[in-house]
Amino acid sequence: MVRFETDGRIKQIFVKPETTELEFCWIFAIWKPDITAFMHDYLKHDIAKRQNNSVQAEIHLGHVIQAAIENGFSVFGHLFTDFHYIDVGNPDDLAQALRDYFVERS
Repeated sequence: MVRFETDGRIKQIFVKPETTELEFCWIFAIWKPDITAFMHDYLKHDIAKRQNNSVQAEIHLGHVIQAAIENGFSVFGHLFTDFHYIDVGNPDDLAQALRDYFVERS
């Protein structure tokens, strides 16, 4: 879930909150090379932490982007109001997306 300003600047990203008053989530991200460098450094340290703490929650890209925000990176979003998406990040939804795609084209 995403909290953002009226100018589109993203203030906070909440990864899989149990409850929220927020209405919007982020769907995809586009970034410059400096975020890639930040991500590599962040993940290197995160992996080291996880080796010492086996109960730590799964890492999501939202965690990395939130850390980038906390480290001074400017992150902006664009609101899509008439938009439909399918999360193909899990096997069931990917299979459904493929079925839908091929049924529409047959």
